[in-house]
Amino acid sequence: MMAALWFAGSALGASRVAAQDEVFVAQDGVNTGSIGAYDISFGSGSASGSTINSALITSPAAGQSTEVRMSLATDGQGDLFVGEYSGGTTATIGEYSLNGTAINSSFLTLSDSSGVPQLAADGQGHLFVAVGNTVSEYNTGGTLLNSFSVGPIATAVNLSALAVDSSDDLYTAYTTGNPLEGLAYHGVVGEYNASGSSISKSLITTPNFINALTVGGGDIYVSILDGPPDIETRIDEYTTSGSEVMSPFIFGVGGHTALDGQGHLLVDSYGDGTINAYTASGDLLASDVVSGAGGAEDMVIIPVPEPSAFALLAMGAAGLFIRRHS
Repeated sequence: MMAALWFAGSALGASRVAAQDEVFVAQDGVNTGSIGAYDISFGSGSASGSTINSALITSPAAGQSTEVRMSLATDGQGDLFVGEYSGGTTATIGEYSLNGTAINSSFLTLSDSSGVPQLAADGQGHLFVAVGNTVSEYNTGGTLLNSFSVGPIATAVNLSALAVDSSDDLYTAYTTGNPLEGLAYHGVVGEYNASGSSISKSLITTPNFINALTVGGGDIYVSILDGPPDIETRIDEYTTSGSEVMSPFIFGVGGHTALDGQGHLLVDSYGDGTINAYTASGDLLASDVVSGAGGAEDMVIIPVPEPSAFALLAMGAAGLFIRRHS
């Protein structure tokens, strides 16, 4: 009997569905920005995707007749935090459930004329918000807990990315310089603890513009833009201690990235609205697993849980019981 149950559980386990992610993408747009929801499934050496709702959330705040820029973070507890900037002197952050329902569409209103706020959340009830060179930490009730500045005091910088690792350390990215004015790019990744104390203000430096940042599995994936005059995009890989692992890790793409904790890395392309899927080792699983995510500017992944081995065994046992007693 136990052997039969083991066989039934094993057979069910062998037929388990492929790993699956629900992916949310912040999409810039003229007059209206949006958050799109997409489904990506992974098989052995492959990936495929489909659209759930390309406009799950639209214009969390009142937009203007101009480009609406969006940003995105998730707290890992089933909530999305959506940033929006459409020009002027303020930006907003709204809080939403994963089905797009507004929990508080005006969660925060910020004094901001530098662009869309960069967001990151640590899963412990803390939301980090970057405006210009200032990082502010809030709890998920909207109370300000802490604020600190990043970058050289004598140089105005705008943080281009935030990321939080499993130890709740915060990574920041900014770039100074402008090659068109004869000033070479100087990209910097810093590491801070949640209270804002620096662990390393210049953990990683690169003579490139840093477009995005993802941390996971003991590695940092830095999406960069090389140039002008010769534009080159790539993703470089570093350890969380700042040591270079591979450059380029992935060549020819330089959009926003996201890891799902299951060995998959997604990379978006702002220009054509597509998302490519890779392994965490940089092997391409599939191009254009998502299309139509126009103006993609940020991305988060919510892994869809698979049935546990115990649940599968229980299903097998139930099947045997029904068969024996029917």
